[in-house]
Amino acid sequence: MPAYLVSFKFGRNADFGRRLDDFINRLAVGDWWGETGTTIIVHSDEPIDVFSRRITAPSVFDEHDDIVVIVDLDNREGRARGPFHDGALFTAAPWIKRI
Repeated sequence: MPAYLVSFKFGRNADFGRRLDDFINRLAVGDWWGETGTTIIVHSDEPIDVFSRRITAPSVFDEHDDIVVIVDLDNREGRARGPFHDGALFTAAPWIKRI
């Protein structure tokens, strides 16, 4: 079962609390750790693309205010979504694909 590291930042707009709660609920599919608040490690049987689409569904993820990076810790794959202002992520880890 893959282990995904998920790092995220949600924009603080009117529905911030609801979106954050929904996002966390979508992550809680297997064993997980999230003590630091904005970085979570979670086990999921889903392939990275299915997992990424599910946790960034439009009802949960605001593509104009929120950012997320998902890294498969076993296979060195990654996905990223959101308005990144610093492109260094994609230089440091060129295997991370924008979704």
